[in-house]
Amino acid sequence: MKQQRGFNPVGNPIVNAVTMVLGAIALIAAIAFASVAFVIFLIAAVVFVSFVALRVWWIGRKMPKRPATKGDIIEVEYEVIERRRDP
Repeated sequence: MKQQRGFNPVGNPIVNAVTMVLGAIALIAAIAFASVAFVIFLIAAVVFVSFVALRVWWIGRKMPKRPATKGDIIEVEYEVIERRRDP
């Protein structure tokens, strides 16, 4: 008995043709669906990365240019509102 691998055609050529056409249509539909899903994923990724980049930029903009270090002296004016009482 001879074994056949892969495509196993039926004896009727019309059935074979219809099967090939339907298979091609299914393959094209699957590729189209995958392409649309990939584009939606890319758009979502771009929106997410843009949001994160904008947030990092915004937080960096609000931070001081150079934070005060241990050796820096900061001069300020202040008013004593209430003195502590030593027990």
